[in-house]
Amino acid sequence: MLFYSGNTFAVGDVDRGNTRTDYMDIERDRGITINSAAVTLKWDDHYINVIDTPGHVDFTVEVERAIRVLDGGVVILDGVVGVQAQTVTVINQAKRYGIPLVAYANKMDKIGASLTKVSHSLKNKLDMESYVVHMPLGKDRSFNSVVDLITMEVLEWSNDNFGYNMTRSQIKDEKVLKMAQQERNALIEQIAIEDEKMLENYFAGEEIDSVQIMTLLKKLTLQRKGVILMCGSSLKNKGVHPILDSIINYLPSPFEKSPPIGIDSHGKESEILCDPKDKLVALAFKVVHDMKLGLVVYFRVYRGILKKGVKVYNSNSNEDERPLRVVRIEGEEMDDFPEVPPGNIGAAIGLKHTTTGDTLVESNKDIIKLEGMNVPDPVFFCSVLPEGNKGEDDLLEALKYMSLEDPSFKFEINKDTHQIVIGGMGELHLETVLHRLKNHYKISCNHGEIYISYKSKITEETEDTVENSYTTDTVESGSATIKITPLETDSENITELLYDSSELPPSNARLYKEMCLSAIDNAIKNGVPSGYPLIDIKVQVLNIDFQNVKSPAVMRNIVYQAVLKLAKESEPIIVEPVMKLELTSDKEYTRAITDDIISRKDGRVENVHGDDRVQTIDAVVPLRNLVGYSSYVRSISKGTSSWSMVFEGHQPLSPSLTEELLLKGTL
Repeated sequence: MLFYSGNTFAVGDVDRGNTRTDYMDIERDRGITINSAAVTLKWDDHYINVIDTPGHVDFTVEVERAIRVLDGGVVILDGVVGVQAQTVTVINQAKRYGIPLVAYANKMDKIGASLTKVSHSLKNKLDMESYVVHMPLGKDRSFNSVVDLITMEVLEWSNDNFGYNMTRSQIKDEKVLKMAQQERNALIEQIAIEDEKMLENYFAGEEIDSVQIMTLLKKLTLQRKGVILMCGSSLKNKGVHPILDSIINYLPSPFEKSPPIGIDSHGKESEILCDPKDKLVALAFKVVHDMKLGLVVYFRVYRGILKKGVKVYNSNSNEDERPLRVVRIEGEEMDDFPEVPPGNIGAAIGLKHTTTGDTLVESNKDIIKLEGMNVPDPVFFCSVLPEGNKGEDDLLEALKYMSLEDPSFKFEINKDTHQIVIGGMGELHLETVLHRLKNHYKISCNHGEIYISYKSKITEETEDTVENSYTTDTVESGSATIKITPLETDSENITELLYDSSELPPSNARLYKEMCLSAIDNAIKNGVPSGYPLIDIKVQVLNIDFQNVKSPAVMRNIVYQAVLKLAKESEPIIVEPVMKLELTSDKEYTRAITDDIISRKDGRVENVHGDDRVQTIDAVVPLRNLVGYSSYVRSISKGTSSWSMVFEGHQPLSPSLTEELLLKGTL
């Protein structure tokens, strides 16, 4: 896209690891995207802000914060396998934020590629309509061009200069023309259901021109009733031009997109309209630590103008900020700009109190907060120990900056072993952290074995009044009446304060509320048995008696101990994370892979589908058995497999494994 728009004079290749947006060494070594990267390009007199996002499950949060600030999205699908497990996750993220999409089936030159298969997978796996606007010419390795079903033209790309020139020509082959007309008619019938006038004209035998089709397709796209489906082979430099055209023709500009909702200091909601003359509202969606520049904060301006050197206010941290530089970032390159108008993405240097999800406004008199983002807890962990001259303080400082950059990365010092433990969303995530420590911060680390996170949940409802006494300067005693209830699997934890606070002075009411919420939060995090965090639990505080309690710490401890006591009495069990696995391989290796999943991985195979050459296996497998699975499955499939996984939920750990876990601390 950058090459065809004139932003670069060389074509990058994901497989070779030399794309402009994949600028980290580990991205180039592996040929994958890990960090979302922003670039701006010009196409057909329009400026397009492009954010390239990762496709790997370990970096779902990186995708989440990028999707949050988009007006529209292009979903890249594999022409052979169609919708994969991680595709479902990403498209559901886009749905949550109301992002209109167009889709592109890539790799049409590979054996087994089928646009029909991709269209069916969108319907079957996502219940999503796809409006197929291309008809591929040539199958598998003979794929060479496409028919634009809207204009009824053949699109061809030159073999020289990386397909820079695309030509449109009339369809000359009668057989191709007949097939294309049938496909076009099917497209019109599909979309005309949504437009009574077009439907009448079509069945009356009137010609439906390309403008009418494009107008209705844009309407359906903006209403998120389906996705336009194109095709090509990016590796062979065929199919990219129509993607750029589709962004302009079908996806919304900042003025067409449904405005985000902001909440003011009084809790009142309002639409944030894209108006450069109104007061500033911008969202910080990504933070990067630069060794020379400090924190670089990526932001999207929704309203007003963010200007270099002009003071702004952070509605989340309640701090004044002043961007010393305002830049547009393309990979590793920066271009300075005096200001960023609404609808645009930029980055600020010099902000000291702003992190991912914060809202920037003009002043503390104009407080507005935009919706933040949900960050899941880490599931993979390992201990780290610095080697060489770098000490523990240097390591902790680096980890602090990395946790600011990546909300899904956590670290702590284990209170029992005093080891530094890092946590992330997967093996590759932790590998990336260690790589950055070594190459960016110059800290080499030894690390322990990777282990996963287990949780606990109660299985019975319990209610009781728990009394406790503590000696401070005097003896302080109080009680809390607590009710805890198990919720359905993988529900949000619920906390309800139901005690009567109407007779309390306002200051006491606020203090009691803060202490109760803090105590419950800590009790859930520490959990039972053996400190495994509690999930799927509702905690209700029915009554509290703090008449003989002066210390806030004692108030908190009374509630904390009461929750843990009841949790121990509610038949707690340990649960483990399980993953939905989607694996594609040559058919001859299907049996070996499914046998391994069932007999060795303690999983279950839910479906096997495909053709005589390539098959896809859908399975559910405990996460503990997927550590190191990439190299293992490549071995048994002779390198022919590809796989992805997404979080499916939690399931109870067997009694024997529970006993082993409690004894050893790991499995």
